Amino acid sequence: GPSPPARGAHAIAYDAQSDRVVLFSGGGGGTDFVQLDDLWSYDANTDTWTRHEPESDDVPPGRVGGRMVYDAESDRIVLFGGLDWSRRQLLADTWSLDLDTATWTEVASDPSPPQRSYHQMAYDSGSDQVFLWGGDIRPYSDWGVLWSFDLNSATWMPHEKTDRPVSV
Repeated sequence: GPSPPARGAHAIAYDAQSDRVVLFSGGGGGTDFVQLDDLWSYDANTDTWTRHEPESDDVPPGRVGGRMVYDAESDRIVLFGGLDWSRRQLLADTWSLDLDTATWTEVASDPSPPQRSYHQMAYDSGSDQVFLWGGDIRPYSDWGVLWSFDLNSATWMPHEKTDRPVSV
């Protein structure tokens, strides 16, 4: 069956409720680099890939180095940031993906983490929050700020720490 074209720097998350891996965007094409903007899921039980076509034009732009996490409580994916390679611009956008309908919704929040790519994100089921850290950040003054995203209120909050990890 179909499968996604080869790529790197894509966003990927594990959907525990449906026991599948969800993949979005990234770049491929070797020396003729192409920024991809497609959405796929992989079901290991049936060993099949499925491409999900958006039903509207309201979808995140393609990116490299963006990050996604799975929100188990609401059965959705949260996507943040990355680099829009075609425009050479770091992104600071937050998107929610409804896994039942494969529908994206952009989430506006003020404040919001600054532009970044290649950051780390994790979902905490105890607090139903997403945590974001590090990456290639603009402005650099945000380095060392841990951000949390409350999934119920769709709000990002910064958490300043004095005893934070050091970049190596």
